[in-house]
Amino acid sequence: MPHRLGRLVEADTVIVPGRADPSLPLDPGAVRALYDAAQRGARIASICVGALDLAVTGLLDGLRATTRWRAVAAAAARGAVVPLTRDADQAQYIRDDELGSAGLAATLAWIGDHAAGPVTVTDIARAAAVSTRTLNRRFADELGTTPSGWLTRARVRRAHRLLETTDWSVDRVADASGFGSAANLRARFGSLVGTSPTRYRTALGAPR
Repeated sequence: MPHRLGRLVEADTVIVPGRADPSLPLDPGAVRALYDAAQRGARIASICVGALDLAVTGLLDGLRATTRWRAVAAAAARGAVVPLTRDADQAQYIRDDELGSAGLAATLAWIGDHAAGPVTVTDIARAAAVSTRTLNRRFADELGTTPSGWLTRARVRRAHRLLETTDWSVDRVADASGFGSAANLRARFGSLVGTSPTRYRTALGAPR
């Protein structure tokens, strides 16, 4: 609170805690108080995303700093192929860049951009300006999968992000990721990830 900022004048060590929403503007009074404390020689430290607030003050200019953010923690968990809280079964988390092809890059990007909508293999072939037969052959040769298989993975990746960053219901996530129904999302998610959407969200400590 504002009336507590005056105590920074006499503090030898100032610790900046994390905030629930670090994207919100930092109080100008807090910015000035932190900067003044640093100028008089106080030791400044931060916890978690408090480093972002230190960056706002300019105290980190020209310096290297790091912090933990939920999306980064999720990526680390996927890289390790384990949930942050180990469950009874081990899930295989899918990275956005797990697969790729220079020849199909534009087509894959198109699928990612349109995965939330009603997309068919014919739509994908039309976007790639090839026949469905050619499209299927190129996906098999370059990616070892089918266009519809890649579309499903793109939708699961979108569901990943929504489960990690929003408190939307499973039904809403299913609709926004192109699955149409929670039952369809659960079936596809379970097949590719090895766990349910709800357990995935819980394992990563994401919003509920």
